[in-house]
Amino acid sequence: MLYCQFSIYNPLGKSQDGIKRMARILATLALSATTLLSGCAVAQFFGTGDFPRYGYYQADGNWYFRGNNQTYKVDGADRDTFVVINDDYAKDKRYVYDRSVIVKGVDPTTFRP
Repeated sequence: MLYCQFSIYNPLGKSQDGIKRMARILATLALSATTLLSGCAVAQFFGTGDFPRYGYYQADGNWYFRGNNQTYKVDGADRDTFVVINDDYAKDKRYVYDRSVIVKGVDPTTFRP
């Protein structure tokens, strides 16, 4: 499956209202574009609903981390128990993840960032 992402300048400014308005516009455009671009997946994102520049998100049944203008798949993540703790950390029943990398020797049941 092909994932499509676009970066654009927000002419509505950096205020919360401007960001939310632009997010709604982009969401409308994205939904319209999916009917035209066969093979593109619409991902579920956290936060205000706009494409995350940094952090975890879920798409196509898998978890991903976006950082440094790149997207990394969170290999080994258990989809049923995966929980995002904050922008950097997540955990599931087996592991703690630091920006998509498994943190070795850390118990996910007692981990606190």
